[in-house]
Amino acid sequence: VCGAGTFLGLYYYPRNVVASRSNSIDIQLPHAIVYMYALSHGGMNTFEVFEELAEAEGIYGEVSNEFDMIVRDVELFGNDLFTALRDARNLTPSDNLEQFLDDTISVLDSGSDFSHFLEDEAESYMDEARQKQDEFLDTLSVLSEVFVVLFVAAPLFLIVTLLVISLLGAKSLTPTYIIIYAVLPLAMAGFLVVVDYLSRPYAQNSGEVEISTRSEA
Repeated sequence: VCGAGTFLGLYYYPRNVVASRSNSIDIQLPHAIVYMYALSHGGMNTFEVFEELAEAEGIYGEVSNEFDMIVRDVELFGNDLFTALRDARNLTPSDNLEQFLDDTISVLDSGSDFSHFLEDEAESYMDEARQKQDEFLDTLSVLSEVFVVLFVAAPLFLIVTLLVISLLGAKSLTPTYIIIYAVLPLAMAGFLVVVDYLSRPYAQNSGEVEISTRSEA
């Protein structure tokens, strides 16, 4: 059992980490694109936009980490921007970010207006983000109904039934104690963990964005 558990843990844990990062990137990407559009529209060039996003990890989380890899490849490893974008495109766990980087490479390669491209992408991804938020709210609605059934109605019915059986002479106090002091608290803790896990990508970040001023030589 220990060997099987260790194998399954080592096998599925990386998959869970990748899935968690992918979900976080997908949720933050629309807002990051809007941020990039604002910087580009304000006059920054493409690489400066990527640098500012890479430094905003406190706000954009995993998206900033992905763009930090692009900036690192250019500044530390001496790769050109197209190579860094292609490497990030091949390594990212998010299909949405992969598609965005593909489109970015095409736009930069063709010499099109990068700011206009970001404006179009921001509108598209924000519509998708609103749809995902609506789906998340529907999920919370279902979880609230499950909570009422599992932690309000069902325990009351079960406890009352056991107490009535106890009054009739049967020994049912021990199961009642187990339900009240063990089953319900553990089940409630598990339910809170599930809700926290589902809500974590949508949590509001408390960081601040500081845009550095770069003087051209």
